[in-house]
Amino acid sequence: MASFVWLSFAYKSRGEVLAAIISILVAVGFHITALIYVPFLFFLDKRIPKLVVFIILASSYLSFYLRVSSRIIGLFPFLFELERTATFVTNEKFMESYGLTLGSQIQVVLFLFLYFRFPGSYKWNTGFRVLLNSLLFGFMLLCVLNAFHAIISRICNALFMAMIFLLPLFLEKYKKPKNRLIIGALICFYLFISLPKTFAIQEGGHSEMLPYKMEIRQLIDRSA
Repeated sequence: MASFVWLSFAYKSRGEVLAAIISILVAVGFHITALIYVPFLFFLDKRIPKLVVFIILASSYLSFYLRVSSRIIGLFPFLFELERTATFVTNEKFMESYGLTLGSQIQVVLFLFLYFRFPGSYKWNTGFRVLLNSLLFGFMLLCVLNAFHAIISRICNALFMAMIFLLPLFLEKYKKPKNRLIIGALICFYLFISLPKTFAIQEGGHSEMLPYKMEIRQLIDRSA
């Protein structure tokens, strides 16, 4: 699903609206929650003024500390009706606070750094702008929907995939070896702290996702 969501964002950033809509519809075919990305198609590529950025971040932190998640979810009654989403908003198993992780704060810092350090790229490079705005709105959703861990895992993580593209872009912006070494070390640190979450590693070191098995390998094993 996430791949087609990002394909849709890429088409929209190039002005190919029809291809973007088709891609998002394909994403919806994988999971109904892809519908939430439809609005993002129309404002992720917009230039966001500094004052609005400040308001979004301040409101996000305030929403987290005031715990408004349940009230926000209540504004969307269809989530309680659809079979694919009802469990996530009614079952206590999936209603755990996500919290503000170190990774999410690193993403906020990276957004602010790139936003203020490279205003020209943000203003004129649509792709760069889409990536940065994805971090901003992903963090906003993380704070607003923080009490619903399962929803955040499925919705916000797709937006945070912008880091896959931003980290090498961040490194590419600097040419001096010393700067690249420092940035490379910071990127490695971020990737290291992301590993436990990426592979769902539990406190005892157990992970149901490791060792990783490709689907094609399972097909071979079944036919053998």
